[in-house]
Amino acid sequence: MVTCRCWLGGEILVPKEKLSHRPGAYGIVKRDDTVLLMTTVGENGRYCLPGGGIEPYETNAAAVQRELIEEAGIQVEVGPLVHFQEDFFYYDPTGDAWHGLLFYYRCTPLTFDLLPSAQVDDESATNPQWVKIDTLHRGNLQPQEQWLLDYLKEHRT
Repeated sequence: MVTCRCWLGGEILVPKEKLSHRPGAYGIVKRDDTVLLMTTVGENGRYCLPGGGIEPYETNAAAVQRELIEEAGIQVEVGPLVHFQEDFFYYDPTGDAWHGLLFYYRCTPLTFDLLPSAQVDDESATNPQWVKIDTLHRGNLQPQEQWLLDYLKEHRT
């Protein structure tokens, strides 16, 4: 059995045979004193970074670019890898469980107009928005992205 973080909060034990490997790529896009975040769908409504699964044919950079278009409607230049972590994750709505390999990239926005929530192509996050960095705290970020607070403080410019 493997302890997995649940999308809707808490933890659950999952048989190891039920886990699938899932690499994911995410973009950290800053604009002045804001960062691009999504709102998670479900009970907790916390912020998360735009991004998601890397398709078998994609490079990590191509996945970040695709995900940012699908979820936020913007184009980015993908910069360096700034963080990596593993995540044992259970998606409550479907009962799927993953051993996530999460790659986070600093990105430079090439466009700035965000999609309306109704046009976001994602089942777990919506409402792309530029959020003031000073308003972020551990209680309004998804657990797997708590490290982002320290990163944003260290990289103010």
